[in-house]
Amino acid sequence: MAGEAGEVKVAEAVPQTVAEEMAEEDFWTLMIGIDSIVCTLWWFIWGWFVYIETNVQDSTMCVNSDCLVKTLPIAWFWNSLTHTTLSWTALQYLWIWLFYMLISVPEMIFWAMHMIGSPPIGTFLFNMWVSYPGLYGGWILYMFTMIWPIVQLTSLSSISQPGYTNAAIQLAMLTMSWLFTGIVHVLGYPYINRMYERTLAPVVEEAAVEEVVEEEVAEPEDVEFEEEEEIEEEEEDSD
Repeated sequence: MAGEAGEVKVAEAVPQTVAEEMAEEDFWTLMIGIDSIVCTLWWFIWGWFVYIETNVQDSTMCVNSDCLVKTLPIAWFWNSLTHTTLSWTALQYLWIWLFYMLISVPEMIFWAMHMIGSPPIGTFLFNMWVSYPGLYGGWILYMFTMIWPIVQLTSLSSISQPGYTNAAIQLAMLTMSWLFTGIVHVLGYPYINRMYERTLAPVVEEAAVEEVVEEEVAEPEDVEFEEEEEIEEEEEDSD
């Protein structure tokens, strides 16, 4: 009796309603969309335009000796990959420019296509991109945007050297980007998959079923037509 009294009843899990599932999916769709927009801004900011000078003596982006004319990182890094002291900074800019463009820019486009209710291809591409390039590319390729600044910082002997402040700020900003992108995709992609399976996949299956039904309906008609031809041929032979 005492054993029976001490038993703990475990409440059965209540299945989610479709409305609750859709609310979860909408939330993670929004979070991934925000991440893709921020990363696209990061692509422009840290891959194209911004270099933070260490001090007034930092002439990294200067075109002439008096530094009245300066270039942009997007024009500087191509010829600076073999720079004597800032080659890692040049590689960092190249890496951001290339891989943020290949991963986050398409994801933002596919997210926008999905949100505006484009043909099913938008939802298909968004689901595919989040599940593979966004998830794995965000974790692996974006990780190097933290590694290159660390290597650059360790290669400089003083905090007052050109490139030090820029590398330190990039390390902080892109670490936050890497973590946010990775976490949002790891937590969110199952909900995007579920949304795709519930909305788009059934449409594709229904279309396939309709094609099969049409073929099955057409087959008896063909058989009847062939039988009629055979009867006509037999009548002609008997005449």
